[in-house]
Amino acid sequence: MRKQPNPCSHLCVHKTEKGSMKNLVLVIFFLTFFVRVIAEEFPGFLMGSRERVMQNAVSKVTDLNIFVSYTDTKIGVTDFGIGKRKFKDEAEINSYFRTKLETISKNLLTNLNVRKNASFTVESFGSTYSSKSGVTHYLYLKSNFRLVKIADGSYHLPDFSGIKFGFPAEIGYSVPSLVWARVEISDLGGNTIQVFDSSENTSEVVDMENSSLFIPSDYSLSGTNGPTRIRISLITGVGSDIKFQVFDGMGQPSLEKQPTLAFLETATSPKGAKPAASGPSPITNLRVSGGEIGRTYEVQGSESIEGPWTTLSGVRLTVWSKNDNSISYYNESLNRDQIFYRLQTVEVVPVK
Repeated sequence: MRKQPNPCSHLCVHKTEKGSMKNLVLVIFFLTFFVRVIAEEFPGFLMGSRERVMQNAVSKVTDLNIFVSYTDTKIGVTDFGIGKRKFKDEAEINSYFRTKLETISKNLLTNLNVRKNASFTVESFGSTYSSKSGVTHYLYLKSNFRLVKIADGSYHLPDFSGIKFGFPAEIGYSVPSLVWARVEISDLGGNTIQVFDSSENTSEVVDMENSSLFIPSDYSLSGTNGPTRIRISLITGVGSDIKFQVFDGMGQPSLEKQPTLAFLETATSPKGAKPAASGPSPITNLRVSGGEIGRTYEVQGSESIEGPWTTLSGVRLTVWSKNDNSISYYNESLNRDQIFYRLQTVEVVPVK
């Protein structure tokens, strides 16, 4: 258990009522605060560069499927189960592929039904299989080659050293115990291009059924130097034991965007009048700007910045907009001249 500081954990706003409800003092604290870790953190994604995406792929591949064909007729269809074999890098898996390609292609030299001067196509997938999610492709290549005719009229295999793996259209990332996910793609100016949000719809990018994300390759490779930026928000865990996390374009855990809390007004009659201590509970309006979309906060109040802090019953806000998100509530217990407000994160699944 880590100790949580007594003052505001995110950002406090102070309402001062001295004859007017509009006399406001905004108090911002940039404090380090600690919370109990209630769920195991997801370590991140290998993305953001070709090297990192390839490292992810090489570590996952358990099967190579190689297809050699010409005029849409498959000559060799071979599945090579790698099993428990581990490849150390891209060069090793490409070398292994070329060895298997040579084995298949030797049939072209002896098969009398094959036109030796044809252009052949080789297509290969580096994949893994699970009974739950089926086949997931991590590597892909497609290339053409011709047999080499020599002086005596016979044919030999060409040099396959120039053929190597690239990536499929989407890169698969398994996220154990995935509860909620949001993938946002933006341009270099910060303008949103695409959003994939599991709370809004199902998509091929956010696959909740198989607890996986399938990120388009261009976005997965872009990192910090490409034309787009990616930001991933996740909630993982089981039951109430869940964890909200954010990841940057390199797939690394990122600091959350901090919200700004502002007191707008307390509705009273007549306007601006100080409510009587025994009068009806006024309606207080708060505004939260910024923060991470999908992140939920509860509002706490105190008559002193030192506390004690009271969680306002039923007052929670989930950020769904990059702009303002307002809260209105009946101020049942904090009906005094001076009130401080603060936001506290809550580990819950966002619901629209």
